[in-house]
Amino acid sequence: MRERKFEDFPEDERDDFQRVLARWHQNPRDFEVTGIQSDPPENGAPVDFEVTVRRISTGAVSKFRGGHVSHWVIDFEHALRAKAFG
Repeated sequence: MRERKFEDFPEDERDDFQRVLARWHQNPRDFEVTGIQSDPPENGAPVDFEVTVRRISTGAVSKFRGGHVSHWVIDFEHALRAKAFG
Protein backbone atom coordinates (compact mmCIF):
# COMPACT_ATOMS: atom_id res chain seq x y z
CA MET A 1 0.00 0.00 0.00
CA ARG A 2 1.13 3.52 -0.63
CA GLU A 3 -0.22 6.95 0.15
CA ARG A 4 -1.25 9.26 -2.67
CA LYS A 5 -1.36 13.03 -2.33
CA PHE A 6 -4.17 14.95 -3.99
CA GLU A 7 -1.67 16.36 -6.49
CA ASP A 8 -1.06 12.77 -7.68
CA PHE A 9 -4.75 12.10 -8.41
CA PRO A 10 -5.87 12.17 -12.06
CA GLU A 11 -6.43 15.69 -13.33
CA ASP A 12 -10.11 15.10 -14.11
CA GLU A 13 -10.78 13.97 -10.52
CA ARG A 14 -8.97 17.01 -9.13
CA ASP A 15 -10.95 19.30 -11.43
CA ASP A 16 -14.27 17.65 -10.52
CA PHE A 17 -13.47 18.01 -6.81
CA GLN A 18 -12.66 21.71 -7.26
CA ARG A 19 -15.93 22.25 -9.18
CA VAL A 20 -17.93 20.64 -6.35
CA LEU A 21 -16.26 22.91 -3.81
CA ALA A 22 -16.99 25.97 -5.96
CA ARG A 23 -20.62 24.92 -6.45
CA TRP A 24 -21.04 24.66 -2.66
CA HIS A 25 -19.06 27.87 -1.99
CA GLN A 26 -16.39 26.01 -0.03
CA ASN A 27 -12.78 27.10 0.38
CA PRO A 28 -10.47 24.49 -1.23
CA ARG A 29 -7.79 25.30 1.37
CA ASP A 30 -10.15 24.01 4.06
CA PHE A 31 -10.05 20.46 2.66
CA GLU A 32 -7.26 17.91 2.68
CA VAL A 33 -7.54 14.96 0.30
CA THR A 34 -5.33 11.88 0.42
CA GLY A 35 -5.55 8.36 -0.89
CA ILE A 36 -4.24 4.96 0.14
CA GLN A 37 -3.59 2.80 -2.89
CA SER A 38 -3.72 -0.95 -2.60
CA ASP A 39 -0.94 -3.07 -4.04
CA PRO A 40 -1.51 -4.01 -7.68
CA PRO A 41 -3.19 -7.40 -8.00
CA GLU A 42 -1.16 -10.11 -9.71
CA ASN A 43 -3.95 -10.77 -12.21
CA GLY A 44 -3.64 -7.27 -13.71
CA ALA A 45 -7.00 -6.07 -12.39
CA PRO A 46 -7.39 -2.30 -11.82
CA VAL A 47 -5.93 -0.89 -8.62
CA ASP A 48 -8.40 0.47 -6.07
CA PHE A 49 -7.71 2.98 -3.37
CA GLU A 50 -9.42 4.66 -0.45
CA VAL A 51 -9.88 8.44 -0.59
CA THR A 52 -9.91 10.34 2.70
CA VAL A 53 -11.28 13.88 2.78
CA ARG A 54 -10.74 15.95 5.91
CA ARG A 55 -12.22 19.38 6.51
CA ILE A 56 -9.51 21.21 8.38
CA SER A 57 -11.75 23.77 10.14
CA THR A 58 -14.04 21.16 11.68
CA GLY A 59 -11.82 18.07 11.78
CA ALA A 60 -14.61 16.09 10.06
CA VAL A 61 -13.34 13.14 8.02
CA SER A 62 -15.06 10.95 5.45
CA LYS A 63 -13.67 8.05 3.41
CA PHE A 64 -14.67 7.09 -0.10
CA ARG A 65 -13.82 4.28 -2.49
CA GLY A 66 -11.54 5.45 -5.28
CA GLY A 67 -10.01 3.75 -8.26
CA HIS A 68 -11.32 2.15 -11.40
CA VAL A 69 -14.94 3.06 -12.14
CA SER A 70 -15.35 4.87 -8.83
CA HIS A 71 -17.36 8.00 -8.26
CA TRP A 72 -15.74 9.28 -5.10
CA VAL A 73 -16.25 12.94 -6.06
CA ILE A 74 -20.00 12.34 -6.44
CA ASP A 75 -20.02 10.53 -3.09
CA PHE A 76 -18.11 13.48 -1.59
CA GLU A 77 -20.74 15.90 -2.91
CA HIS A 78 -23.51 13.78 -1.35
CA ALA A 79 -21.64 13.90 1.97
CA LEU A 80 -21.18 17.67 1.65
CA ARG A 81 -24.90 18.10 0.93
CA ALA A 82 -25.71 15.97 3.99
CA LYS A 83 -23.53 18.30 6.08
CA ALA A 84 -21.11 15.49 6.96
CA PHE A 85 -18.33 18.08 7.10
CA GLY A 86 -20.13 20.52 9.38
